[in-house]
Amino acid sequence: MEIRTISSAGYNLWTDVCEEDECIGSGSIELELGWQLCAIPIQWGYWNSSTHAHVHDGSTVAKFENYILDQIEDLYTTISGIEVANTYVGDVGAFYSYVVGSTPETSPHNWQLVYDDGTFHEISGFWIKTLTSGIVITWGE
Repeated sequence: MEIRTISSAGYNLWTDVCEEDECIGSGSIELELGWQLCAIPIQWGYWNSSTHAHVHDGSTVAKFENYILDQIEDLYTTISGIEVANTYVGDVGAFYSYVVGSTPETSPHNWQLVYDDGTFHEISGFWIKTLTSGIVITWGE
């Protein structure tokens, strides 16, 4: 197994070589005060507040709220440290802006972390604005 790692300024990532849409990996991102660019390469999964862990069930679409915000709220008991997150998804040609405390879970502004157009998987890079520092989000295994 070949493992590739990237570590820099609060960002930690590892991933195995991908074969036929099958990737194994995980990572963590320490959110800094203000705006930060992030990407979470997870297509299926959600945060389970009962077990305090991600569930990768292969059927629940990983979105900004159910994968990231639910994790922050569970581990830090509040999401008041996050103000807004923005992304542009080229595959669907749309700009999305998730405003914490205002955007409904069913809104298209609660975007998918990965879009599959049948040919490619597009990872939705996004800008997130935090009002406090020290929040760490994790993803993957």
